[in-house]
Amino acid sequence: ELKLTYDVGNFLLAGENAMKALDKISSRVVHVHFKDWQIVQPKDETSDHLITGFDGQLYEGVALGAGQVDLQAAVNQLKELNYTGYISVEYEGIGEPMNAVRRGVQYLRLLL
Repeated sequence: ELKLTYDVGNFLLAGENAMKALDKISSRVVHVHFKDWQIVQPKDETSDHLITGFDGQLYEGVALGAGQVDLQAAVNQLKELNYTGYISVEYEGIGEPMNAVRRGVQYLRLLL
């Protein structure tokens, strides 16, 4: 039987509501990825790290808690669903990733 990874941040890029999506797929979720995005304006031609969302906006990966993804709502819903599986922290921004991941883990611990 097919199982799924619930990637909270990717629903923003797809123009979907992450909480409604979780309602639909919750019975198949066996792993959760947390990442965060912020909308940005292109700064120059070196903006190849930016991702264009379904809404046409440009998104840049940021440390958890620094962007627009409603991570608290995701945590709350996962608790309501009695999710007990693994959660991984993803970072797709620029700069030194270890610091961003550390900050993200600290932030996520506050939410949990």
